[in-house]
Amino acid sequence: MAIKGDKLDYQNVETECLLAISELKITTSVSDWVNRNASLYGRIIIQPEGLPAIIDFNFAGESYLGIHKFGRLYEMIKGIFE
Repeated sequence: MAIKGDKLDYQNVETECLLAISELKITTSVSDWVNRNASLYGRIIIQPEGLPAIIDFNFAGESYLGIHKFGRLYEMIKGIFE
């Protein structure tokens, strides 16, 4: 889907991603964490049909590394459960 909007939208999603990363550190169920954060992951990716997902973490020349870190972490952990 990818983030739509302005700088504030990216900042808000960055905050959500950093919170999700923090929650992973204390979770008792990694598979529940994956399920809880599936919609967040869906909001940060661009996925052209037939191509792999791309994490949308840049806006107006600024990189939101928390979004990128969450996206890579989510993909890695989700891959373990597939």
